[in-house]
Amino acid sequence: MMSALPSRLLAAVLFAAALPAAQAADNLISNGSFESGSTGWTLIGDATLSSSDAYDGTVSSLLQDVSGSGAAVTTSFSAIAVSEIAELSLWLRNADLGPLSLVVFGYSSGSTGSTVLEDFGNPDWTQFSLLSSLDSSQSLVSLTVYGGTGSASYVDDVLLTRISSAVPEPHSAALFAAGLIGVASLIRRRMQA
Repeated sequence: MMSALPSRLLAAVLFAAALPAAQAADNLISNGSFESGSTGWTLIGDATLSSSDAYDGTVSSLLQDVSGSGAAVTTSFSAIAVSEIAELSLWLRNADLGPLSLVVFGYSSGSTGSTVLEDFGNPDWTQFSLLSSLDSSQSLVSLTVYGGTGSASYVDDVLLTRISSAVPEPHSAALFAAGLIGVASLIRRRMQA
């Protein structure tokens, strides 16, 4: 039984080393949390910033159509192929327990796509992942969130990240290789004893 343990340890170490090193990069949406006011965003219609209710931090965007002109926030960014997106999500809260909002995606081809986010009867902040709603053959360039008619919807922490392959620095790879050689030699010595 003791000889099986080192071989299992070596197998586990080799398996971990073979795993892909993909990780998410920084948020590609400027000011996704609205903490810097409307920087990076365009407020449309009755959309405002609110410091009375935020998911994270102290500011969110309040989408409440009070004048009949609608309420939305929109942001644009450099084109990113949908296949390169690791995460696209946002946090919403509907203070009036009605329909939350419509999210419209702008693509570099000039076409658009959309999804309706509904959360009837839930007054709590809810995270919505939008990745499955995207057209995988397109490149995303903008995102617009519309508030529900006659309701107050809060938007916060809009997140867009790109998949990136983490390439280890040479000294990290050398250190890992030295450790792997050390574990292998330790296992070999124990098996010979």
